[in-house]
Amino acid sequence: MTVKLLSGSYMEYSKATKRWWDHVERNAKHLPLYRRPVYFVSSNTHSLVNVLSRYVLSKEKELTRFLYESKNELLISLWEQVEKGPNAGSRENFLFYIAKKYASANPAFLKEKEAHERSLGIITVAPFHYLDINAQLFELRRFADASESLGIDCKHLAASDAVVINIDYPLGWAAYQVLTKIGQNVDVVRGIYLMGKAATLNANIGDILIPTTVFDQHTKNIYAIKNAFTASDFATAFRTGSILDDQKTVSVKGTFLQNKDILAAWYKEGYTTVEMEAGPYMNAVYEFVYYNRYMEQEFINLTTTPFELGIVHYVSDTPNSKGTNLGVRNLAYEGVEATYSATRAIVKKIIEKEKEFV
Repeated sequence: MTVKLLSGSYMEYSKATKRWWDHVERNAKHLPLYRRPVYFVSSNTHSLVNVLSRYVLSKEKELTRFLYESKNELLISLWEQVEKGPNAGSRENFLFYIAKKYASANPAFLKEKEAHERSLGIITVAPFHYLDINAQLFELRRFADASESLGIDCKHLAASDAVVINIDYPLGWAAYQVLTKIGQNVDVVRGIYLMGKAATLNANIGDILIPTTVFDQHTKNIYAIKNAFTASDFATAFRTGSILDDQKTVSVKGTFLQNKDILAAWYKEGYTTVEMEAGPYMNAVYEFVYYNRYMEQEFINLTTTPFELGIVHYVSDTPNSKGTNLGVRNLAYEGVEATYSATRAIVKKIIEKEKEFV
């Protein structure tokens, strides 16, 4: 067996990203992406496809049987609380969460789920050799009949030629590479929506954070943005935590490189959210707007982008709390409500935005 180590040069990363994108295009030959408008989403590989396909919800009996057979007392207790509660969204979210566990133990269920997704025209592209980033593609016109299930008017999507490209959020600088490559190879980008987990210096696990300022540690740039998301986008659907808007985010080179003194310094400067992707993404967004490559050590205004720009984080770490370490913690069910509330907000933004173009 031969192992080839990818060097850390800009050129090598650029080539790897190109080959990653070529692989995505080969798997979507019937979608000439260079002629299609695109909505770009950076999230995960499960929440967007679950919300749009709805397959999991038809398997409630099967999933709850699996839940009780697992004898997981904590999850059973949570399910029984959800059943008694008034929030239908929580019921769906719990089923989405259990389905992921069920799929890992039941290949037949996973096969049926993937077949249903393909019937809706959803294309899932697994990584191949190069960047370890999954991609999913959705044609909006395929969801024109989903008004009732999604709770929003979708009829206008029948006339849409737009495609949603969702990727499993990359770590650090890969975010810049991926977004610039997509921007160079599609017709036009109509919206960019970023969802990811983050550490917080002022909130709690599972809370939602909405930034309007991003500091990128790579370039030392400070970006001011007009975030498409506001607290009102989550006010009715998200009931299990707090929503903090007007946050200041710092994108670091590595979560394990942060210590108590560094975090205290960030907090003193007003930064309350720590993560790894928003800054590199903003460097890419800069190149969508301005004529030159991203700047360094500048304050940059991105409040008038020619497309909708939305960023939402959900809290996975509280590094200032005793017994938790930044980047170490596994986010279990406590992050599900925030994840799916953010996903639904993204879906709603895309569907509403597309009304301007059909």
